[in-house]
Amino acid sequence: MKIKELESEITLLKRRLEHLEKSNGHVSDEEARIMINRFISRKRLEGASRLNILDIMAELNLPPEQINKVMRFMEKRGIVKEVG
Repeated sequence: MKIKELESEITLLKRRLEHLEKSNGHVSDEEARIMINRFISRKRLEGASRLNILDIMAELNLPPEQINKVMRFMEKRGIVKEVG
């Protein structure tokens, strides 16, 4: 990872931690989208061509309903394929 990417990741994690402390674990759909997008990008760099929503749940600790909502949004935008 490049330094800018690491700095961006640290900033995102700091914001998420602050938000988690305030909201008892709930993150907005926008924050979830960013987290999922980063997760997908990282997995693609690692060579994964297919991802399972269960992997996202385990890694990011987001509720399945929120993951599904975000993934459908990303599917409509052409970022991911075959949500379901």
